[in-house]
Amino acid sequence: MIRMNDVDLIEHVALAEKAGVDQSVIGDLERGADGRLSTWNRLFDVFGYQAVFLPLTVSEEGEEMLRQEIEERRKRMREGLEARWWTGF
Repeated sequence: MIRMNDVDLIEHVALAEKAGVDQSVIGDLERGADGRLSTWNRLFDVFGYQAVFLPLTVSEEGEEMLRQEIEERRKRMREGLEARWWTGF
C-alpha cells in the first residue's frame, strides 16, 4: 500500500525533474526555505506561469532614467532597421 508520504515523494521527484532542480529543493521550499529567483522561475515555468516584478513606486529620477533608456533603445532599433534597409538584408 502506498502511504501519503510516498505519493508526495513521487510528486516532488516529478516536479523537480520537470523544473530541472534537485528534489530536495522542492522539499526545502515547501518548508519555507528561501529559494533563488532562477529556481522559482523554473517552477513557475513548469506550471505555465511567468513571474513579473513591478516597482511599487518610481521616483521622478527613475522615471527619467526609464524614459531615456526607452528612447535610446528606439534609436538603436531605428538605426538597425535603416542599416538593414540600405544593405539589403
